[in-house]
Amino acid sequence: MTAVVQDMSTDDAAEADDLTMLAVDFAMPDFAKVDLSVAATCKTVDGVRWCYNPKACGENCTQVCASLGLPLTISDNAWFNAQSTQLACQAINDAFGLGGMVGPLGSNNYACIEDQGSANHTMPGGLIGPLICSIQQNCPSLLRQNQDAFGVACGVMSSRRALCPCQ
Repeated sequence: MTAVVQDMSTDDAAEADDLTMLAVDFAMPDFAKVDLSVAATCKTVDGVRWCYNPKACGENCTQVCASLGLPLTISDNAWFNAQSTQLACQAINDAFGLGGMVGPLGSNNYACIEDQGSANHTMPGGLIGPLICSIQQNCPSLLRQNQDAFGVACGVMSSRRALCPCQ
């Protein structure tokens, strides 16, 4: 990190107009560094941090969390329960400011959670709401390795972004 410091160590008023700017480098410990992309693409709802990758579409949750430098350590049961009700899904949708009402929860294999695939995603870009959540019990284990539009790049009408519980 670089900080700019003004040197004002002078007693002479004439020299006060001639301020010297110094650049000072100092090291920040790794734990103090903040990845702003993570802060912008993650929201915590009821103790679970939900994240998406703004730089890609078609990724499973293992890929999404890895792209943000975050682990995916939540249990499948905790993941399922965090999104498997209409109220929980709506709260997550609202936390990301997506607007609209989430649809009825279905037995979606990979939608725990995905955004809409009927619109054109941009890169970098955000989620397209309202979100889709699932009552399919094994959805978390499936979305760890796959998704509805797995490998489909942003810019294609069927592209999707997974919203993942990166912990």
